[in-house]
Amino acid sequence: MWIRRTFNLNFMILAILVFVTCIAQPPKILPRFWINTGFSPIGNEIGKVLLSNDTLTNIELISSLPNNGLNSIRIHWILDLVNTEIPSNEQKFKDLDKFLDVLISSGLELGLELMSHNKNLDWNHDVYEILCRYSRRYGINVTSQWKLETWNEPDLKTYNVLNFTLNDYLKYMDDIQTGIERASNELKFDFKLRGPAGLFKSRETHEFCWKILENCEKRCPFNVITFHRKGNGTSESILSEGVSLIVELSNTFPKLSQMKFSNDEADPIAIWSIPREMQASVEYAATLVETVLLHWTAMYQNLINLESISHDNAFLSYYPHQFTQRTLLARFQMNNSVPRHTQFIQKPVFAALGLLSNLGALGFDTQIKREWHGKKVTYLSTIGNGSYFYLSTIMAFRPSGTKFKENNDKNFKFQISSEIKRKLQENSTIWFVVEGLLQHLNDPYYFWKLNGSPPYPNSTLRANLRKLQTPILLKHGKQNGSKHFFEIPYRYLKKSNTSVLLIRACDENIPRSHQVFNVRLRKITSNEVLLLWSDKNYPERCIMTYQIYFRPLKVKKWIDVTRNLHVPFMNFQFQFKESIEGCFKIRSIDIMMRKSRFPHITCI
Repeated sequence: MWIRRTFNLNFMILAILVFVTCIAQPPKILPRFWINTGFSPIGNEIGKVLLSNDTLTNIELISSLPNNGLNSIRIHWILDLVNTEIPSNEQKFKDLDKFLDVLISSGLELGLELMSHNKNLDWNHDVYEILCRYSRRYGINVTSQWKLETWNEPDLKTYNVLNFTLNDYLKYMDDIQTGIERASNELKFDFKLRGPAGLFKSRETHEFCWKILENCEKRCPFNVITFHRKGNGTSESILSEGVSLIVELSNTFPKLSQMKFSNDEADPIAIWSIPREMQASVEYAATLVETVLLHWTAMYQNLINLESISHDNAFLSYYPHQFTQRTLLARFQMNNSVPRHTQFIQKPVFAALGLLSNLGALGFDTQIKREWHGKKVTYLSTIGNGSYFYLSTIMAFRPSGTKFKENNDKNFKFQISSEIKRKLQENSTIWFVVEGLLQHLNDPYYFWKLNGSPPYPNSTLRANLRKLQTPILLKHGKQNGSKHFFEIPYRYLKKSNTSVLLIRACDENIPRSHQVFNVRLRKITSNEVLLLWSDKNYPERCIMTYQIYFRPLKVKKWIDVTRNLHVPFMNFQFQFKESIEGCFKIRSIDIMMRKSRFPHITCI
């Protein structure tokens, strides 16, 4: 049994949050359980919003993190794109085709929420038709990875727009099960269903979700039990709320203790649209990292059978809260331009997910150092499972609340554990890089405020904001395998109350990276372009940055437009004084300073 139901709940949560083992324990396979996000289109014209350039650009940027740093996107009301008033299948699914073509070409997986404002959907037939249609359009290898989920929070009036009764809801459940079974039989693949995506408050007010789990004691429609539990502003409270509910559900319905659980909305605090300063800064980035690390500890110690968590933060922010709503990107709607267009700036939380994407295949237990120079450090060390040495350690620094006196310590020393030392060969050469998110140093929101918080930042300010939107390089070099620690200059950490750092170390003999592919150009204005590209997923990811060259039309010389810039993610936006007409080529540079080959040239 996965759930230790004999534990006192408070003791179990305390064990997760406080206990730090000093005994060297072996690493375990680290599943990418945190690479999920979600959003709901805002407004009355759902279809129009979903197909807008803003939404589609948001999706493409979300897909641009390395190693599928965000891999799955859960979308409310996506089936509003199905037009049941048109008998022709091509016309019926025309809008959904457009949306999914962008999603799939970006390399993202769909969290398909089976919900719609359209009361004319035939859940049995349309679920069957959707699975069959898109399995043929994109391939079963694509649709088999989709997360099919029942109606979001069906007990809330906000979402129960069709005014389901309990009997209506149970019939809806039967219909979608039948549709899934029919598609599974035809396509020779067993599609799974997740649900009930509930809050699980009192049984009187949330009877739909409680009732369907009661039915699970006899015949459960779900492969994964999904729920929503947010915190009170901290990572500890998110885990505490989730563990509490999992234990309650497993005690109430014993058969569920053998099933996997997923917190679809594991966010620090409820209501994404309420502006909060912490959601704009490195503080939110650190909270998300801590949330991942604490949930990993619960999994590492076999306290809960957690399949995944999702961050409900892929929304489109709006004026005047471009940075402070719970989003990955700050959106500026440039209504003062002709024509109007939109600019996106990546927030520190987006960059934090990019850092997490570099973790290795095997993870040790999360460690907490409660006092270091007035800071609390939560960190996770991971290694590769291949034949070459690879280390990736992510750390979140926060004020510990205690005062300290300055001393002569110049650097933060990260000591390699004895378990990791055994992977090192003393005569080997190890290259390393340290990247960081430091409050007020690479913090676009802080810089935007210093410049008067303009609703329409000009091109110069936007360029400066983009220089601050990615992690900064704190240290890079090589050392002998006999050296069992890495040093980080203390001056960086001293300036920042809250920070997120990533240390990566690679054996110099790790094979060179492949060339990038799927290069896409998105023209933002006549003289501004957004580049996006794809790269292979590397279990030992030693790519440090990307280099982009541009050659204007009728000119032979290539210009390095990323000179002196750190470009760790697979997107880059820049602006010329004149209109952009020319060609681009992109390559990666790894920690050992080796360059990949250029792919085919892409022109605009």
